[in-house]
Amino acid sequence: MRESQYHEKNRTFAAERQPAFRRFFSRTGLKPDQKLWEAYLRWQRRACNEDFERFRQSYLAERMAMKTSLDAWPSPFVNARKGEPYKISFRLPGQVLRHKFFNLEELGLAEEADPADPCAWTISGIPVRPGKHTLRMFYVCEGWLCKGALMEKSFSLLVNPDPRELWEDIPSDQAMEYGRPDLAFARLACAGSMSWGASRRGRSHAHEGKPRDDAFLLARHNGWKMLAVSDGAGSAEFSRKGAELACEASVAECKKNLPENCELERIFQELDCLQAPATWKAAASKLAYHVLPAAAFAAHKAIRQEAEARGRESRAYAATLLLCLARKFPAGWAVLSFQIGDGAMGLKAGGKWELLAQPDEGEYGGQTRFVTMNEIFDSSHELMRRLRIDFVARLEGLLLMTDGVSDAWFQTGEGLNDSARWQELWEELACAAMGPEPEPALLDWLNFWSRGNHDDRTIAMLAAEQ
Repeated sequence: MRESQYHEKNRTFAAERQPAFRRFFSRTGLKPDQKLWEAYLRWQRRACNEDFERFRQSYLAERMAMKTSLDAWPSPFVNARKGEPYKISFRLPGQVLRHKFFNLEELGLAEEADPADPCAWTISGIPVRPGKHTLRMFYVCEGWLCKGALMEKSFSLLVNPDPRELWEDIPSDQAMEYGRPDLAFARLACAGSMSWGASRRGRSHAHEGKPRDDAFLLARHNGWKMLAVSDGAGSAEFSRKGAELACEASVAECKKNLPENCELERIFQELDCLQAPATWKAAASKLAYHVLPAAAFAAHKAIRQEAEARGRESRAYAATLLLCLARKFPAGWAVLSFQIGDGAMGLKAGGKWELLAQPDEGEYGGQTRFVTMNEIFDSSHELMRRLRIDFVARLEGLLLMTDGVSDAWFQTGEGLNDSARWQELWEELACAAMGPEPEPALLDWLNFWSRGNHDDRTIAMLAAEQ
């Protein structure tokens, strides 16, 4: 190729390139050709690489500074509990344009934005997996390039297990001395009324495979409906037998002392519900003294005899006793009640619930009185104080329970005297008892959850036809 043709080709070649190339060669005074073009490209790449490296270093430094700032952002997560509603609200730093939490869904949680505030978010749900979890949040900040700009921040979330799932249910040894079923249920239909009883071993006993210490008994005799409930002392090794004997012996003694057409019965037969208590209560109390307090003493004696036969002290059989008798007469219902120890008895009449006896409570938690204590029977005044007689035009409900139920349900003395709280309890129990399958329904109800209350639970209830 001739030289003139070569330079013409290079000029055409250079003219087709960017104006910067032409300006570059116009300053150098050199004629543009293929070799100079290649030299220019090498220079341009080197300059661009240096500029890009300076930009990259600046960009990475900015990202790291922002990441350091975001890493110092305190975690909004607080501890959760499996199966319980969980909700937290938080605000993202303003420089975060977009973010996404991963693995929230597998824990049962979901994220939701506040429509009124783009920086405000809420995470809520019901956690389904206990344990310590790492939540990963990916985010992009303002001013960052999209490609390769995704950053990550991790948070820890502790989901505590459901305490109900930590309790084991180990069957008790039925072959042990005084072995007994871990669950008990009874129903007794009488003319004009229906009675139910249910008892369930507490979680604290079930967790260790220990037997149920509570007992109850439903009976009828000469028109009287009899309900007895007893709570064996947890500190007494054979209290389960003491509770059983307390119910059986007391009810047997009541039957013995309430023959047909007895004098106490005649008082109520002739009674008008509008009659002032002063005209009949003293005589009725004197006669009832030989029924209910005598029944409690019979329980005391039966336990003592069992202990002596086994060569043990009667306190090894310590148990409480709640005893109620009810009968319908022409003018209304007579209700006789007697209590030694804790637990609660309630009567509903005239649309209002009333506590029948003040539970025995000691100076320290868990202290109470037991039917095995000799001093209870040393004073007739003490026994009369525990006896109560009511005569009501209409019996709307009668309910006895051990402290495993009363402590968990009422919580405080104020709650124990709250008629509305009693009514709520009665409605739940009546719904279970009067359903198509009362036995599983009542036993399942007794398993209700109350934190810190895991004692045996027993109820006895009477509903009269209206």
